[in-house]
Amino acid sequence: MKLKVSKHKHGPFVNAPGPDPLDVNTTGEDPKNLYVRASLADGRSVKVRLYERLGDSPGADDYHYQWFDGSDNISHDAQTSGYLFKLRQGHPQKFRVQVLPEIPNPDDVCLFPLIEKNSSMSDLADAFFAINDPNACV
Repeated sequence: MKLKVSKHKHGPFVNAPGPDPLDVNTTGEDPKNLYVRASLADGRSVKVRLYERLGDSPGADDYHYQWFDGSDNISHDAQTSGYLFKLRQGHPQKFRVQVLPEIPNPDDVCLFPLIEKNSSMSDLADAFFAINDPNACV
């Protein structure tokens, strides 16, 4: 399984963390749409869960996050038990996360989507967005 991230709907999608998290800047006024693409390198299909995880940064509560699969708001599942979906080889699944600062000068935070294959902790993929500071994910 691979999980890549982008600041733009059509990419480029990059491996993150890789050498660095994907650095995103935002203010207290404008929401940012960020994008996640999950793909399966081998095998026919598998059920996976998408989770939202936040780093230990103190700014985690400075934002409101909403997750979407197409036009479906999947925030509750992504933020609790995980959003279950089927991933097929050759058919990447894309998700959008809207990040809305709730205060004028939000602190930095590290947001990382994580997918887990068949509820097995041995098959994890994650990707990082560093919001307002590239060191947020260190």
